[in-house]
Amino acid sequence: MERIKRLSDELSELDARRAEVETEIMRIVKDIISEESKANPHGVRKLGANSFTVSSRVLLGHAWSQNYTNWEDAVKPLCGYLEKYPVTEWKMKLQELLSKEKNGEVTIETFRSYRGERLRDTTVIDAELVRRIIGKL
Repeated sequence: MERIKRLSDELSELDARRAEVETEIMRIVKDIISEESKANPHGVRKLGANSFTVSSRVLLGHAWSQNYTNWEDAVKPLCGYLEKYPVTEWKMKLQELLSKEKNGEVTIETFRSYRGERLRDTTVIDAELVRRIIGKL
């Protein structure tokens, strides 16, 4: 009985340590995402808290979405997508997103329920942001 209790305690300690390591990995990845989102390759100029300007050349042939042009706005849906999965799968999920790239864009699909209906939300993000994040992992 003593041996079982000792092994059970060791398992509990390992579980606690694993949770600590996963939390640290999550923090590091979110820091990388935040750092890369500040790159601003599309020349976005903030006018205020909820407005910005961007050259019309950037929009030609791409999604007219703030999540595409303003990488800082892309962080929230990207992190929300990743948080659905274990931290150990995040790089693989980013690579899966990138494998579905079309026209320099990746699409994140999320589902939600509203009044008994299942609704699909899509968010378009610049594939270059995802590439840069994967490169830092």
